Amino acid sequence: AAAAGYAVMRDMKLAAFIDLEDALGVDFIKNTVRVSDIVVPGRGDETVTLEITDGGCDIIPRWASDGTLTRIDFRADVSATVLESGGRADLDSADCAAYLTEQLESYVTEKISAALRLSAKLESDFLALGSAAERSDPTLYRLLPLPFASYLGELEMRVAVKGQISHSNDIRRSVQQVVNT
Repeated sequence: AAAAGYAVMRDMKLAAFIDLEDALGVDFIKNTVRVSDIVVPGRGDETVTLEITDGGCDIIPRWASDGTLTRIDFRADVSATVLESGGRADLDSADCAAYLTEQLESYVTEKISAALRLSAKLESDFLALGSAAERSDPTLYRLLPLPFASYLGELEMRVAVKGQISHSNDIRRSVQQVVNT
């Protein structure tokens, strides 16, 4: 059975629920991205359905020379295919591929950022960012005077996503080619 989202617990009580669409950000951070369909804006008033086929995220804590944790960088990669396009865009053109890649990157950036905002708002480390900080420098992590979750509201977090549209499955073009032969 597929997960329907995430329940965020705090003090043994439900603090928040992350629905399936927003769970994608959590999945990227935890490197558990499943094949999933998303809808992004196309050119004009059309929409394009993309299928995310692969993805993950590197979490890079940044420590200052004085031993304080200054920020955490998130570098995500995502690959997707075009499943459906409601318009007449030339899906094979470099311009269209670049535009769809930007839309894909923007979508994933927003989902990761939403998960990070929720973690900061709840002061809950349900994303296991403290573990990433501890692995990056166990000595400095042990010297933190407060529990890691208390830093989430003030810690700078930078998200960068690199997307790739691996190929398109434009059935209309394939059918048209068969009809024309």
